[in-house]
Amino acid sequence: MEKGFTERLGVTQQLITCYLPLLDELCCRTALFIKSCLESDSPIVSTVACYGIYYGRMNYHLGLNAFFCCSRYDVTDILSVTRHTVSHYVNSTYLHTAQSLSIVFT
Repeated sequence: MEKGFTERLGVTQQLITCYLPLLDELCCRTALFIKSCLESDSPIVSTVACYGIYYGRMNYHLGLNAFFCCSRYDVTDILSVTRHTVSHYVNSTYLHTAQSLSIVFT
Protein backbone atom coordinates (compact mmCIF):
# COMPACT_ATOMS: atom_id res chain seq x y z
CA MET A 1 0.00 0.00 0.00
CA GLU A 2 2.83 2.41 0.76
CA LYS A 3 4.40 1.85 -2.65
CA GLY A 4 1.14 2.85 -4.36
CA PHE A 5 0.97 6.01 -2.27
CA THR A 6 4.55 6.86 -3.18
CA GLU A 7 3.87 6.28 -6.86
CA ARG A 8 0.79 8.49 -6.70
CA LEU A 9 2.76 11.13 -4.83
CA GLY A 10 5.41 11.11 -7.56
CA VAL A 11 2.76 11.54 -10.25
CA THR A 12 1.14 14.34 -8.25
CA GLN A 13 4.47 16.16 -7.84
CA GLN A 14 5.16 15.80 -11.54
CA LEU A 15 1.74 17.25 -12.43
CA ILE A 16 2.16 20.13 -10.03
CA THR A 17 5.56 21.11 -11.41
CA CYS A 18 4.42 20.94 -15.06
CA TYR A 19 1.48 23.33 -14.77
CA LEU A 20 0.88 26.85 -13.58
CA PRO A 21 -1.45 27.61 -10.66
CA LEU A 22 -5.06 27.92 -11.81
CA LEU A 23 -5.31 31.72 -11.64
CA ASP A 24 -2.05 32.16 -13.51
CA GLU A 25 -3.06 29.61 -16.13
CA LEU A 26 -6.34 31.48 -16.68
CA CYS A 27 -4.53 34.82 -16.90
CA CYS A 28 -2.07 33.39 -19.39
CA ARG A 29 -4.83 31.97 -21.57
CA THR A 30 -6.78 35.22 -21.33
CA ALA A 31 -3.74 37.21 -22.41
CA LEU A 32 -3.13 34.88 -25.35
CA PHE A 33 -6.80 35.19 -26.38
CA ILE A 34 -6.64 38.99 -26.18
CA LYS A 35 -3.41 38.98 -28.19
CA SER A 36 -5.01 36.81 -30.88
CA CYS A 37 -7.99 39.20 -31.03
CA LEU A 38 -5.73 42.25 -31.35
CA GLU A 39 -3.69 40.57 -34.09
CA SER A 40 -6.72 39.12 -35.89
CA ASP A 41 -6.98 39.32 -39.68
CA SER A 42 -10.58 40.44 -39.27
CA PRO A 43 -10.70 44.24 -39.00
CA ILE A 44 -13.92 44.08 -36.96
CA VAL A 45 -12.43 41.75 -34.34
CA SER A 46 -9.18 43.68 -34.04
CA THR A 47 -10.95 47.07 -33.89
CA VAL A 48 -13.42 45.96 -31.20
CA ALA A 49 -10.63 44.34 -29.18
CA CYS A 50 -8.42 47.41 -29.51
CA TYR A 51 -11.24 49.71 -28.42
CA GLY A 52 -12.21 47.46 -25.50
CA ILE A 53 -8.65 47.29 -24.20
CA TYR A 54 -7.07 50.64 -24.95
CA TYR A 55 -10.06 53.02 -24.90
CA GLY A 56 -13.04 51.35 -23.20
CA ARG A 57 -10.87 49.81 -20.48
CA MET A 58 -13.04 49.44 -17.40
CA ASN A 59 -16.35 49.44 -19.29
CA TYR A 60 -15.64 46.18 -21.11
CA HIS A 61 -14.77 42.73 -19.76
CA LEU A 62 -11.90 42.43 -22.20
CA GLY A 63 -10.39 45.66 -20.88
CA LEU A 64 -10.90 44.60 -17.26
CA ASN A 65 -9.23 41.26 -17.88
CA ALA A 66 -6.33 42.92 -19.69
CA PHE A 67 -5.88 45.38 -16.82
CA PHE A 68 -5.94 42.57 -14.25
CA CYS A 69 -3.33 40.54 -16.14
CA CYS A 70 -1.07 43.55 -16.66
CA SER A 71 -1.26 44.60 -13.02
CA ARG A 72 -0.69 41.04 -11.77
CA TYR A 73 2.48 40.56 -13.82
CA ASP A 74 3.62 44.19 -13.60
CA VAL A 75 3.70 44.91 -17.33
CA THR A 76 2.37 47.94 -19.20
CA ASP A 77 1.00 46.21 -22.29
CA ILE A 78 -1.11 43.05 -22.53
CA LEU A 79 1.01 41.91 -25.48
CA SER A 80 3.92 41.57 -23.03
CA VAL A 81 2.13 38.83 -21.06
CA THR A 82 3.44 35.50 -22.35
CA ARG A 83 3.74 32.04 -20.84
CA HIS A 84 7.39 32.83 -20.13
CA THR A 85 6.46 36.03 -18.26
CA VAL A 86 3.84 34.20 -16.22
CA SER A 87 6.17 31.29 -15.44
CA HIS A 88 8.88 33.69 -14.33
CA TYR A 89 6.40 35.50 -12.07
CA VAL A 90 5.14 32.24 -10.55
CA ASN A 91 8.65 30.88 -9.99
CA SER A 92 9.91 34.07 -8.38
CA THR A 93 6.79 34.46 -6.22
CA TYR A 94 6.73 30.90 -4.93
CA LEU A 95 10.50 30.74 -4.54
CA HIS A 96 10.42 33.91 -2.43
CA THR A 97 7.50 32.52 -0.36
CA ALA A 98 9.26 29.16 0.15
CA GLN A 99 12.46 30.90 1.23
CA SER A 100 10.50 33.08 3.67
CA LEU A 101 8.78 30.05 5.14
CA SER A 102 12.03 28.12 5.53
CA ILE A 103 13.52 31.03 7.45
CA VAL A 104 10.49 31.15 9.75
CA PHE A 105 10.37 27.39 10.42
CA THR A 106 14.10 26.74 10.84
